Amino acid sequence: MANTFLQLLCFAVMIPMIASVPLLYSQSMTQERAPHTLRVQMTALAAAVATWLVIAYPLIYLGPDRVLAWWLALAGQAGQHSGMLLNAGVQMEFYLYTVVMFCGTLTDRVRCRGLLLFILLWTLLVYCPVAYLLWNGHGWWAAQGALDFSGGLVVHLTAGVTSLIMAPRLAGRVNGLRAERGLAVPTICTFLILLGWFGFNLAPAGGQTALYGSIVLGTCLAVLGSIAGAALAWHGLHVGQTLDAIVLGLVTSTAGIGYVPPAVMFLITLAAGFLLNRWLTGWRTKLAEDPVDSFVMNGGGGMIGALGLIIWRGEGVFALVELGALVSVFAITAVGSWLALQVSRKLM
Repeated sequence: MANTFLQLLCFAVMIPMIASVPLLYSQSMTQERAPHTLRVQMTALAAAVATWLVIAYPLIYLGPDRVLAWWLALAGQAGQHSGMLLNAGVQMEFYLYTVVMFCGTLTDRVRCRGLLLFILLWTLLVYCPVAYLLWNGHGWWAAQGALDFSGGLVVHLTAGVTSLIMAPRLAGRVNGLRAERGLAVPTICTFLILLGWFGFNLAPAGGQTALYGSIVLGTCLAVLGSIAGAALAWHGLHVGQTLDAIVLGLVTSTAGIGYVPPAVMFLITLAAGFLLNRWLTGWRTKLAEDPVDSFVMNGGGGMIGALGLIIWRGEGVFALVELGALVSVFAITAVGSWLALQVSRKLM
């Protein structure tokens, strides 16, 4: 019962978190382009929900031979399969967050129909195999002992690498402007993301009640560590940089939040906040086509979080397994994103 309540609570607080991301990303666009960005992102989210419910969830967690049984469960009587359906809903929110993050890189330069096809292909080529390998108990990397508690690799590294692959290849369509808008909307959106992230990090704990306190405290310290690291890198912070540091700390926490002590999480995010903010100006010069810094924030945060987990564990075999998982996720995402782009590009 307690586990069911936790899952429902996590599901509820993650909804406004996901919904706030398109609004936050639209603030990086010019006022003329912001409505288009919002419209495309909300359409992409709707398409992603359908993709998840129809094909992605059963492929990842049930197996290809149970897709039909899953469809029957969706059409079944109310109250049947409630546990499985709740789990599908929570897992869907991890998937939706992945999609909405890389969509921030693309929505100022693509048409809806092309993006919808890309999301379907990307889901089948990237998210389904990566999530199966790491989050299904029968997945190869999971069986080898690779760890990814709440999505440093499955969610954030895939989103970041997708942005890295897509942005330069659609460079000719970039509006080219980073809008300097007011801070009220970004501040509210960042607060909603922060609130939802407690659900994001707690949901994988399930019935492991002993982890709850450590996860909550570790999430708080992850934010503080990232802010401290960013302040060291920039020699002080303005409000916009502080908001970015909050999100970066949350992203970096996901790989190891259920495995490392809160104090260690503070040190990992301190390093992420310092290193990634030092590199951010250079990356903006080299990857100017990524208006929301998705590769640095998501890809960089996901990788540093996984590397911090490796250093903390200090085990040679685990280090090789975790590094192997990280490299394979990077490769699968890069190849799958490129293939999905080649097929859908004419419609974009």
